[in-house]
Amino acid sequence: MAMCLLPFSLMAVEYTDEETHLTFEIQTWEYNVKVAVIKASPFVSGDLIIPSHLLGYPVGAIGERAFENNTALTSVSIPSGDPTHGNLTLGLGCFKDCTNLKTVKLGSNIFCEQYIYPGYGPYMGHYAFEGCTAIEELYMDSNVDRIPVDNLKTLVFGDNITEIIPISDGRMDMINLENLTIGKNVKKIAALSFTRAEKLGSFDLPEGLEEIGGSAFEKCVNAVFTLPSTLKEIGYGAFCDCKALTSITIPGGVEYIEGLAFAGCDRLESVKFEEGVLGIGDYAFGECISLKDIRFPKSLLGIGASAFANCKSLQTVTIPKGVEWIAEGAFADNPNLMTVISLIEDPFGIEDNTFNCSYEKGTLYVPNGTEKKYRDTYAWSCFENIKNLSEATEVAPIATETKADMTVYSLDGRRVAADLQSMKAKGVYITGGHKVLVK
Repeated sequence: MAMCLLPFSLMAVEYTDEETHLTFEIQTWEYNVKVAVIKASPFVSGDLIIPSHLLGYPVGAIGERAFENNTALTSVSIPSGDPTHGNLTLGLGCFKDCTNLKTVKLGSNIFCEQYIYPGYGPYMGHYAFEGCTAIEELYMDSNVDRIPVDNLKTLVFGDNITEIIPISDGRMDMINLENLTIGKNVKKIAALSFTRAEKLGSFDLPEGLEEIGGSAFEKCVNAVFTLPSTLKEIGYGAFCDCKALTSITIPGGVEYIEGLAFAGCDRLESVKFEEGVLGIGDYAFGECISLKDIRFPKSLLGIGASAFANCKSLQTVTIPKGVEWIAEGAFADNPNLMTVISLIEDPFGIEDNTFNCSYEKGTLYVPNGTEKKYRDTYAWSCFENIKNLSEATEVAPIATETKADMTVYSLDGRRVAADLQSMKAKGVYITGGHKVLVK
């Protein structure tokens, strides 16, 4: 079919492509040409690839209900939109009720049409993939939301996405998600993005990621990951109940860890906070019943209420000297916490339940010469055994600088040498988290 499009004409014509069996509407307005897919013939089935151009013009839209009820369609690939021609728009319900659609690939610069209900704002019905409940694989290079993900197993975000938003509005939709790939340019993962993805296993959080929103990975009970060094924000409950996590390092760029961030991670054994972390929120590590090793940074200023409550495997903890506040119940209900080492030289008052399981049987070690200050300060004074740090027989890992295993510290936490070979003065020191005697 040959046709001539006049640059100044005002018209809309339909054109059926014999190769793809798709019907397009071509609109011309002055020098602008808009091409949209408006319907498919009964022969369209199986794997569909939407062309990026028609007759030399970019395809800019898939029309309203263009493929509705096409149960023969099993996969669709939608090309990237052309920003110079207004990107590519997915019309209302364009793939509505394609109930056998299993694979969806979305290019970049794709947007969804919103129906504005007069007086009420955007109407939430008839979104592009409404009723497509069989989708198992989703490849996205544009943020398109309200996609049914009940059966989704593989989810890939491309390199054109800088912020991940929740795909669905539900909290229990991704229960079948097994594989997750996050593009290298993602800076932010919004709240609730992957909540309850219970089958999700190991995945990578890319370097460059700066923000993880509240409950983003809550109840991802089999998820295993490491945090990128570029991270700056960990939202409320972001990794709550990630029960497969065994160790984690908090980057120094995260100044404050929100409450419940890692609560209920009951296989978590080790937490290291890099220098730069200032505060730990309420119940941030509560119910981490396997936690044995906490390495606080020297930069730490405060520990929130119940931050490490019910961490029943915790035996020893060292409080850095710069800490200015410890909220109620911060280390409460930890029956095996028998050694508390405080490097704070001028103790401040704390609540009586801060270390409630440790007061009678545990021992508080304090900087030499500060024992009386602690005995005069509530509720440090509740410890029946308060001793100078020089009397300690075991010392918890103290926050160190780079090459922590080699750096040597005095008993009150001062750095004295890069390694033991550099030591000249005799005495008892700390290196690698243990006391050593230099003769």
